[in-house]
Amino acid sequence: MRLPNSLNRRALKKCFPKVGGATWDYLFDYEKHNGLYELRVPGPGKYPFYSTVGVTKWLANKGYYTPADFSDLPRTTNPWSGLASRTHALV
Repeated sequence: MRLPNSLNRRALKKCFPKVGGATWDYLFDYEKHNGLYELRVPGPGKYPFYSTVGVTKWLANKGYYTPADFSDLPRTTNPWSGLASRTHALV
């Protein structure tokens, strides 16, 4: 799976399912105390975005994942790389 350089909260929950939804909510509520806040990056809109590389390292340091879990994740600079689009023609 290719991940963009930054992800919003909903995308983090979906991309890292080992951490449950309730746990993610707790982590986001206390992000200033657990170090997640420092991983924020500018993003479109009013919702917070987080550095993907920083979050993967943070998850490994906190013990939610192992570094080996992230060894096969290629990075891309295209923020739209994970999205699929289809073209439909009206006949």
